[in-house]
Amino acid sequence: MLLEVVLLLRLMDILGLGYVTGVSMVSSPLSISDALTLYLSSRLCLSQETADQYGYAIRPLTETCPVIADLSADVVIAHLRTRLKQVSAKSVKRERGTILTLWRWAYRNGHNKHNPFEADIPAIKVPKRAVVAWTPDEFERLVVTAKQLPGDIRGTGIPKAAWWSSLLITMYWIGSRIGATLAVRTTDIDFRRRLIYLREDEAKTGIGQWLGLHDQATAAVMTHYSANRELVWPWPYSPRLKFDHLKKLLRKADLPADRYHAFHCVRRTTATLACKYGGIAVAQQTLGHTSQQQTAGYLDQSQLGATQAADVLPTLNI
Repeated sequence: MLLEVVLLLRLMDILGLGYVTGVSMVSSPLSISDALTLYLSSRLCLSQETADQYGYAIRPLTETCPVIADLSADVVIAHLRTRLKQVSAKSVKRERGTILTLWRWAYRNGHNKHNPFEADIPAIKVPKRAVVAWTPDEFERLVVTAKQLPGDIRGTGIPKAAWWSSLLITMYWIGSRIGATLAVRTTDIDFRRRLIYLREDEAKTGIGQWLGLHDQATAAVMTHYSANRELVWPWPYSPRLKFDHLKKLLRKADLPADRYHAFHCVRRTTATLACKYGGIAVAQQTLGHTSQQQTAGYLDQSQLGATQAADVLPTLNI
């Protein structure tokens, strides 16, 4: 309720519709930040994570174009050109999409006179790196390292060793995203039928998914499971901190700790091994994809053992 009141007061402040702390509100040019607040307030069923991503994408723009009315093709192109020198093309591509979304909203609502639908904003080409996944031996090393972690997860009484190892083992067996996994409630696991439910509000497709839970994952979860808790894996720290903790864990396991080897690498590992031993249809079903083409983007080709030219070409007489 308090959050709703704060948001309402902020919107009133932006629109100049009242008084706050006895000071009369004066209308001023709508800033990029305030435009984003208005836009987000108009969206239904928007998750906090998505709202945060919009904020991250827009924040650099506010330094070069603080007022939404000044947003134009020249401004956006110059901004994107600068950003390409600062961050990865993948990040700039995401920022481009967010900026255009906000600009289109501003144009439709009379906050900007420059038509974004006629603007020629070059697309951002993102080089596609070959997919990487962990081998079974590498993933085993990661889990073994996790089982040796000292201490507890703050305020939960759950040993870090049990929390991290069970999380990784479960993600391995079901190929889930980290957000969907951490959202699993204690009531979402059916130990009798060996099933786990990934909630629809945490799925990119908006579709819930029941997946089979291997005995190995079941045993790992039961080491710290408590029906008295809401979540199976409560995380009482900053959301971003889990990535830092994973990097430390990877370094302890003497494994790469770059952005290609984070939580999503577990999902790629599951997809790759599911495809290798069960076929791409099994990988597609596990990941909840709508097409095999989508699933193919998760496969580490170096592990699939596909026939290569080196296997069939005649040897050169040299």
